[in-house]
Amino acid sequence: MIRSFSKSLIAVMVLVFIGVSASCLKKQNLESEDLGAEVSSDQIYEALSSGFGEIDYSDISVNEFSSIIQTQRVQDGAPQTLEQQDVTIQNVANTSSSLTLDVLSTKTTYNGNQSSQSTRIWNKTFKNTADLLLH
Repeated sequence: MIRSFSKSLIAVMVLVFIGVSASCLKKQNLESEDLGAEVSSDQIYEALSSGFGEIDYSDISVNEFSSIIQTQRVQDGAPQTLEQQDVTIQNVANTSSSLTLDVLSTKTTYNGNQSSQSTRIWNKTFKNTADLLLH
């Protein structure tokens, strides 16, 4: 009798679990949501400019450095560095018609106790300010 009751209870619990799980799987209808008016890229640029101030590309100078580190933490464990990318400005040529940047990019990938590093020099010329906004 107890064994039959246990099997019935387990069956009911499984059915309830499946029912609750399936009810959360509704497909989202993006057509019916009111996401507001479409925002143009010019509006986004204006909002960023007002927040950060005017962008002055002549402020970019040689030996400026930026680093991005990607880490991962599994549950309550210690964070582990997966990747690091360093960018250093090696040369800047800024004229009224173009901006040329020579950038040294170094990417280090970590896997356990081992790491691998790749380095690349990136040369890019932007013809005018409008070109800069597209990149």
